Amino acid sequence: MKYIIIILATLLLLTACNTTKEETTNIGVVATLSGYGSYLGEQEIKGITLAQDHLNANGGINNKQVKLIIEDSQTSAPIAVTATNKLASIDEVEFIIGDDWGSNTVVMLPIINTNKIVTLSPNSPLKATSKEDFFFKTNPNAADFMRVLAEYAHNDLKLNKVTILTANNFYAKEHGDEFENAFIGLGGEIIIDMEVDINNKDLRTELLKIKNSDSEAVMIIHTTPQTGETLKQAKELGIKTIWLSQFAMQDSTLVKGYGDIVNDLIYVYPYENGNDYFANSYKAKYNELPDMIAASSYDSLMLIAEAIEEVGEDTEAVKNYLLQIENYEGASGTLSFDENGDVMKPIYIKQIKNGEFVVLK
Repeated sequence: MKYIIIILATLLLLTACNTTKEETTNIGVVATLSGYGSYLGEQEIKGITLAQDHLNANGGINNKQVKLIIEDSQTSAPIAVTATNKLASIDEVEFIIGDDWGSNTVVMLPIINTNKIVTLSPNSPLKATSKEDFFFKTNPNAADFMRVLAEYAHNDLKLNKVTILTANNFYAKEHGDEFENAFIGLGGEIIIDMEVDINNKDLRTELLKIKNSDSEAVMIIHTTPQTGETLKQAKELGIKTIWLSQFAMQDSTLVKGYGDIVNDLIYVYPYENGNDYFANSYKAKYNELPDMIAASSYDSLMLIAEAIEEVGEDTEAVKNYLLQIENYEGASGTLSFDENGDVMKPIYIKQIKNGEFVVLK
């Protein structure tokens, strides 16, 4: 009798586990919740969680509640690999959102494609991720960002001589290279092209070279905190120039930390609050306005949900469904996917002005 009870209990436990798995749609999440990219990771989780709330309040996906399995990549490529392997082999997820740190997504690709896991990243602008596979991005490529920035610098600001200052990682280098190609193509000239150690906090030596050149502007691609620190050091050295950068500069911590020092910084950005339902819901939940990572992360989960509702959970079918998405009205704006799963959406020129993020074009 004792053994019968144990067997029955075991069967009930197994049934409960299976039922739980069957009654939820599990979505893996890889996010930089610590390290250099912690701000981006926080925004990713906020956007995805809001989408989860909206979906589950309306019956989930095909009457199954959405469950998030979250892994912290710690802004580290090796840890992103470990996190993705865990989601694939232990959690057996078929869908992942992440990472929000572009360099990490490159090393995640082999695992994603081997296991045929449909993955949407809210921030993966590198060309190494632009191929026909199971990986999609809801944020534009570096080439698109830098083309828009170069055109504004040359055509609108009438700049002809620019310095490029980048951190020594391939994310920054690719952005620098793309800006250089676009700017030279327009007839501009790169006066200095400098690559600095990402861990070097004192860039006064490099800044003095810029001060003693005839450069009209500096295009900087570095971590957000170091960009603020670099502009601070430049001001201390009496350098007066136009600063250009990328979307990560729309960061409230940058403005709070450096105030007037980052005033007038110009950057490219793929999002402007336009979806009132999303923006209002986000502000009600978090008491702040969303940024592009939050909006793109929200869209990532909602796009996966729509695809599953239309074609089921077969990842080949979901992949093919997403590839035909065109003019999708999402939280981050109107978007379409090309044949490589790269997103096409508007890119804005913005500027930090008196603590506000202002659209210039």
